[in-house]
Amino acid sequence: MHLVIAFEHIRRFVGAHAQVVTELARRLGRRGHDVTIICDTVTDPALHPDLHFIARRPFQIGASHRPAMLHFWANRLIPALGSEVVISFHPAICGDVLIPTFGFDFGPDRRRSGGWRSALHGVDPRWLVSRWVGRRARRDRRLRCVGALSESMAESLLDIAPEVEPILRLIPGASPIEPPTDPAAGGAMREETRSILRLDPTDIAFLWAAKAPHHKGGAAVLHAFSEVAASGHPSARLIMACEDPWPMHDLAVDLDCDDRLRLVSRTREMERLLTAADVGVIPATRSLFGRFVWECLAFGVPVITNTRTAGAERLRDPQQRLAGQTVSSIRPEALREAMIGLLNSAHLDAARRSARSIAPSMRFDLFVDRIEALAQEFAGRP
Repeated sequence: MHLVIAFEHIRRFVGAHAQVVTELARRLGRRGHDVTIICDTVTDPALHPDLHFIARRPFQIGASHRPAMLHFWANRLIPALGSEVVISFHPAICGDVLIPTFGFDFGPDRRRSGGWRSALHGVDPRWLVSRWVGRRARRDRRLRCVGALSESMAESLLDIAPEVEPILRLIPGASPIEPPTDPAAGGAMREETRSILRLDPTDIAFLWAAKAPHHKGGAAVLHAFSEVAASGHPSARLIMACEDPWPMHDLAVDLDCDDRLRLVSRTREMERLLTAADVGVIPATRSLFGRFVWECLAFGVPVITNTRTAGAERLRDPQQRLAGQTVSSIRPEALREAMIGLLNSAHLDAARRSARSIAPSMRFDLFVDRIEALAQEFAGRP
């Protein structure tokens, strides 16, 4: 089958949404499909020698802020490619299947003040892009399915574009970051990484990871952890991974818990941190993708989430036991109680068993199966 997969920027970061796109294309290619990725830019095509890209322009730092240009370019290009199915992960590009990975949970940006950006972007451009989802459902004859990777994403899509309801499908997502297939290799990776992070065998390591230091409830997690440390739990440690970790370091010093904190910048070896962790923490209130939850569960790691965090619906095992904790508030005291609850060895063991029973359902190949089935369903439809 000749497939076109559409996205905006193919970046070199491990953990970026683009990695889902590139790994999806790679695995579909291994299954015998002819896959072309069309996008605005590719940071470094040499990193993907086995993939076929068609990019609108050479790499430029930052987002394009020109979704209309991408839209008109793609509309001219796609008919010439002769593809059987177009799967788009960006609302600016219409396809048979549209799975928007961001942009529909952003309203007007009231925080900007002064300067040309304020004058030109009184409304966040991602919010403007998101309005196209509903427009696609109303006007584009090609669009046959809008996919949501989590229940939170589905709710946001219906909120901003209720007209997509007849063609909306829930397509549970998964991350291409997966544990080693050999348990012995995974155990060795865990021991090595914990040694590098100066973690003792008895330490309970909580892991928080996000792109930016104050995204996904990072500050609230650190405040909660400082209270856990102050309340007499010597085994508790916190690993925080983000692009710019220094604000978290300064906050940890102010909270007097920096000796318990392990800070790392964005890493290409996220699987190492996941094997080293005992509990994931991601109390995001504006989360639609759910990637960190998927990764923790794939590694058999229990998760503390907010009830509004994308992917939280997948924390229940087949017996309806919770693989971690959910909190209804991002307040530090709520997170503190959840952390303390999983410092109890019996509770942690039960949560681990549930997470490990869920892990097989989080394999990325299952997500590829779902996308492939959609492509086969809509291939050749007039």
